[in-house]
Parts: sequence; structure tokens; C-alpha cells
Amino acid sequence: MSDGIGLLPLMDELWLDIDVGLEKSGNVDEYLKLLEIFYRDIDNKANMLDRYFKDGNLKDYTIKVHALKSSARLIGATAFGEKAWKLEDAGKREDRDYIFSHHRELIDELLSFKKPLFRVFKDDTALDASKPVPSGEIMQDLWRDMYKAADDMDCDAIDAVIRQIEKYRIPDNYRELYSKVKAAADDYEYEAITDLINEYKIYPQN
Repeated sequence: MSDGIGLLPLMDELWLDIDVGLEKSGNVDEYLKLLEIFYRDIDNKANMLDRYFKDGNLKDYTIKVHALKSSARLIGATAFGEKAWKLEDAGKREDRDYIFSHHRELIDELLSFKKPLFRVFKDDTALDASKPVPSGEIMQDLWRDMYKAADDMDCDAIDAVIRQIEKYRIPDNYRELYSKVKAAADDYEYEAITDLINEYKIYPQN
């Protein structure tokens, strides 16, 4: 993808300044890697910000929106990064009124980026027809192992489970969960991983 073909579906996206992203990353391949990391983590970032917002957790909200601002600016989502910066600044000033008025707008815009980025980063690994389709029992065992690894905050064990999952052609009903868990694992968001597995009700909790 070093010739830039991978970026063609994004050329008309007004929210994304590709030239800025290329300048910051150095070349097309590195830029695509940054874009993919951003894409895979959209749901996780939105969920975490929503949680901190609902809990009134101003400290962690400010930290998370700061990280979102930085990653947005890095890929060339300049205008969005400015909106995230304003929320970060409001968090530092403890301006809860500003956050209350602008939080939903930020989350909705962040989630809107999924559709254009999906055109570039469809999960071919999950769809690889040459891989075997796992039984429901195998997938439940893998998610149980993932839950335990995340609960133990064991990043090596999490990586090992991901490698095991990627040996299979992931069934439709697990594909979204796999994408979200993988993004959370990349950010060492252990609690987000256990929350996701609980949310999807993969297996009865003891």
C-alpha cells in the first residue's frame, strides 16, 4: 500500500486532512498503521468516555479525552482534535457545564468515523476462508481464557489468546467483539475487555 492506493477511499473525507497525517507519520504505510489503530479503538474510546461522563469521573474523563485529542491530531483529524482539546481544557478547569453540553456531540462525531474507515480496514483476518470455523464450545473457551487473562491483567496471556482466536475464521456473532477486544488489548484496557465479554454474554458467569 506504499503507493497510496489504500488511502483512496478517504480522499473525499472532509474531516480528515491526509496531508497532515502523512507529514506527521512520515510515509503512507506508517500513516495507514496509525489510521488502523485509531479505527480499531473507536468503540473502546467512545465507551470509556461515556462511562466516565456518566460516572462524573472528571479526572479520568480528562485523561481519556486528552489521549483522543492527541491521536486525532496525529492522523490529521484536526477539527475533531480541536473539539477534543476544548473538552480536555474544560476538564482541567472543572467546567462540567461545557462538558455536559458538548460530550454527546464529540461521541457522535467519533462514531461517525467508523463507516469511512471501515472501507479501508475491513477485517480480512477474521474473514479468511482458508481458516477453520471454530465450534461454539471452542469460542466460549477462548473468551473464558481472555476474560481470565484480562481479569489478571496479564498482557502476555491476552496476546496468546488473540493468537489462538486468529487461527480461526471468526464467526459473524463474534467478529465485532473480537475487533473491540483487540483494540482494548492494544491500549491495555483490561477492565474494558472484561466489560465487553460480560456485555456480549458469551458464557454464564459463575
